Amino acid sequence: DTPCGSASIGQVHKARLKDGTEVAIKIQYPGIEQKFRSDLKNIIRFCSIAMPQHVKPLREIEKQFLTEFDYVLEAKNLSEIAGNIQKDWGHKVVVPKPIPELCRKTVLTMEYLHGVPLRKALRSSLERLAEKENKSVGDLESEFR
Repeated sequence: DTPCGSASIGQVHKARLKDGTEVAIKIQYPGIEQKFRSDLKNIIRFCSIAMPQHVKPLREIEKQFLTEFDYVLEAKNLSEIAGNIQKDWGHKVVVPKPIPELCRKTVLTMEYLHGVPLRKALRSSLERLAEKENKSVGDLESEFR
């Protein structure tokens, strides 16, 4: 199938469960965690020789990024975030509900949310702002840089 989204460590596919529920399935590229670890290890080795002042921040980045490869943890985080924002922001923000029994370290299954992709929504907002301020989108983009 053609993915409905992709990122640096995987792809998202739309699917339908046997009960008819539409889901988004986020799947890591095979071997991507090992590739990331190897690349970062090589960068840290290089920095330890050429730019030792960068080693400590890189080690912290390494710790933070390694949690990105655990989709079971991501499912738990989605549920926690949804619970935390529901009271104050639930009327404006929707967090997809994970389906824990269909999640694994490299596979995250969650409800499929219909909507406008973030990039497209931001572009539309920028276009409306440009029109309101009687400027071009390019002029606004330059101002924001």
